[in-house]
Amino acid sequence: MKQRLKHIVIILGVLLMCAAFVASYWVASPQKYEEGNKIIPSRTSVEISHEAERAFVTPTDVLSLLNLSIKDTVLRSVDTRKLEQELIEKSPYIKSATAYVAPQSHSLQIELEERQPLMALYYGEKASYIDTEGIIFPNRKGAAYVPVVTGSISEKIAQTYLLDLAHYLEKHRKWRNFFGSIHVVSEKEIYLYPRVGEFVFSISPKIDFDEQLGKVDIFYEKILPRTGVNKYSVVNLSYRNQIVCTKRGE
Repeated sequence: MKQRLKHIVIILGVLLMCAAFVASYWVASPQKYEEGNKIIPSRTSVEISHEAERAFVTPTDVLSLLNLSIKDTVLRSVDTRKLEQELIEKSPYIKSATAYVAPQSHSLQIELEERQPLMALYYGEKASYIDTEGIIFPNRKGAAYVPVVTGSISEKIAQTYLLDLAHYLEKHRKWRNFFGSIHVVSEKEIYLYPRVGEFVFSISPKIDFDEQLGKVDIFYEKILPRTGVNKYSVVNLSYRNQIVCTKRGE
């Protein structure tokens, strides 16, 4: 009986020691959870997904938007859902944001997806990009290698005709690489400037692009060899089953 009682006392002692150890760790730990999504991180990691040749935002930009430091060891409470919304609202270049706490390290992880520009728009004193969703956002010089558009650009034209053309050129890289710049004449006419040559191709944004651009090869194969490169200034592709050329100087 005494031996059994002794075993019980030993077991209780071990349990009390374990409980004391856990309690001391919980109090001393600098990375403890609070209620809901609120946490107190001591480290921050930022990962950015982007399609442009150069990123629009850097981890340093992100941390400055949130008043955080990647080396920050000061305890602070962070609501991850609020943080995600704050990033999207503060930066026009951020398409989506995900923030969470890594279960092992308890460090704050921030994952961002940047907007993917399809065209650079220059009209008046404005310089902007338009992305895959038709969102127009400020131009950051040198950040993206995309077709450049000038001319009579309005928000309506940009988010309808130009967006359709941008998606087409993105899908058909042959034409995206062939044309160096784009000029909007009106809602009915767009000029496409080839990278090589002194003439311009005229298309209608309201007619099938395949039908119109399919005539470009015909022009180079059958017309240009007979006329030379300097005879025409405008090559209109918008007429059905026709290529209408305007002589230089007319």
